[in-house]
Amino acid sequence: MIPALVVTLGVMDGFHRGHQKVVTQAADLARRAGARLVAFTFDPPPWVVLRERPEESLLTLLDERVALIQSAGADEVRVLRFDTRLAAKSPEDFLIEHVFPFGRLSALLLGYDFALGHERRGTPEMLSGLGRRWGFSVASVPAVMEDGVPISSSRIRTALAEGRVEDAARWLGRPYTVSGQVERGEGRGRQLGFPTANLPRPLRRVSPALGVYAVRVKGLGTTPLPGVANLGRRPTFGGGDERLEVHILKPVGDLEGARLWVEFAARIRPEVKFNDANELTAQIARDVAQATALLESGQPSP
Repeated sequence: MIPALVVTLGVMDGFHRGHQKVVTQAADLARRAGARLVAFTFDPPPWVVLRERPEESLLTLLDERVALIQSAGADEVRVLRFDTRLAAKSPEDFLIEHVFPFGRLSALLLGYDFALGHERRGTPEMLSGLGRRWGFSVASVPAVMEDGVPISSSRIRTALAEGRVEDAARWLGRPYTVSGQVERGEGRGRQLGFPTANLPRPLRRVSPALGVYAVRVKGLGTTPLPGVANLGRRPTFGGGDERLEVHILKPVGDLEGARLWVEFAARIRPEVKFNDANELTAQIARDVAQATALLESGQPSP
């Protein structure tokens, strides 16, 4: 027997609350219909291939995105390589080549602003016409609104660029998180009395605005550890490559080579060039106190 499919499509970068609504509603529809939910996502994102935005504008890397979509109820996530050939496909050809071979399409659920195929011809109205011809339903899921504006990946990118990580977390439904492997640093933080785990700038990912943040660190046990992080170029000591330096507020020992996940809870201040190491050390102590108070209050994380 040919399996029945409910399908949803999109890059779903960030997998924010709007994306979550689409997938959870599609999963509910699939359960009620006795069908399988298959979600299609694209890598690289269309905006990279079409040169609309740089690759570094990603909110989630592919493996993270796939895991989030699955956790919301998708039975299968199919990753399609987006290239100029795929961009040129008509909506009809896309369905015929990429959907119909794997089951009987019973329903197509789309985000409110999604359009399929070449020149975005596959609007909900156009796809509904195909559905009447080929026997599947089409529905658009309304946007999740906040302050009268739809939650969107671009809105989250803007918030991060301005250091508004609390807004980004609220719209994502979770703290914005980056991960990396701890590298050997110059030992300057330890000399100042605040040893740090040094992570390189996340490749392909959006970086929040430079500055000092209250953070939570995962990867060192079952419980996230509180910390304060500087995302910047260390102007007090002559500058350098952008780096994330995390001071964990509990003793953890040498972390070189460990993989950490850093959740941004709140921005404390912008990065500043200080006159000398003593002035910087005094400010770091104030940053630690402020980060401790923020994290203990439980307010920064949704």
